[in-house]
Amino acid sequence: MLGHSDLVEHTNKLGPLLPSAVTDYLESTYLKFIENNYTEWMQNTLKSEKEEWRSSASPQTDTRTTAPLIIFQMINQNLEVAKTIGDEMPL
Repeated sequence: MLGHSDLVEHTNKLGPLLPSAVTDYLESTYLKFIENNYTEWMQNTLKSEKEEWRSSASPQTDTRTTAPLIIFQMINQNLEVAKTIGDEMPL
């Protein structure tokens, strides 16, 4: 919002909203949170896949896994959320 072209003249005089140490801490905390989410989602996905493979029910179609699609969607969703934070967010 502060990067809007109508505000550039006024915001150039302002310093950063947060000290860099705080920004670094927040980024680090956010990235650790995302990493933990990935780990949990992947473990749950693998657990579901394992249960599906071990079930006694016959597959209704050719055997395939949806795990890559689920993981891709998870990563894509997190990237979209990161974009809302700002373009400066390291990914």
